[in-house]
Amino acid sequence: MAPEKRERLFQAARDEFAARGFSHASLNRIIGAVGMSKSSFYHYFQDKADLFRQTFSDAMSPVVALQRTIEIDTLSAPSLWPTLIEALTLGMQIARDKPEIITAGRMFYKSREDPEGAALTAEFLGVSSAWMSRLIKRGQEVGVFRDDLPDDLLIELLMSMGMTMDSWMVSRWDDLDAAEQTKLGLAGFDIARKILAPPGDG
Repeated sequence: MAPEKRERLFQAARDEFAARGFSHASLNRIIGAVGMSKSSFYHYFQDKADLFRQTFSDAMSPVVALQRTIEIDTLSAPSLWPTLIEALTLGMQIARDKPEIITAGRMFYKSREDPEGAALTAEFLGVSSAWMSRLIKRGQEVGVFRDDLPDDLLIELLMSMGMTMDSWMVSRWDDLDAAEQTKLGLAGFDIARKILAPPGDG
């Protein structure tokens, strides 16, 4: 598919999924917005779920690329938090430069409102949980993260807090200026830092 047509299709898909969620999104409406026939669509995609996956992955690829620059195994006690804060700040700037990331966030959370969409988004959450597990283990190794709770509980706590914060942010992103976005992002980061702090630290 020509890159221009692919981007127009993904934009139409992002808008439809963000507005209606996965189950209620209309494939006919998506392909109709770009003048694509169903036979052409099925030449490139298996089904609506495949379109969702590819659309979301495409929009989030700059964020994933940023995440991959964090070499977890080389993080030390002095470098761990500054590295994560720098990544957060860069990530928020990327989101400001690429609004499709925010729309992808909205399609993600809207789709979690129904069973089909929740199952689909769970695939992406699994990847995030695996990355979080590696980070937690490294933080514990260097003495920065608490180790008095089961790792899976820590992951649940962080994921729940992070998703609540993220969902709130993407729903109100357009109403916040850059300074407010950064302030709220860092506040959420501070909450995560307190959850992970070893007992007796602050």
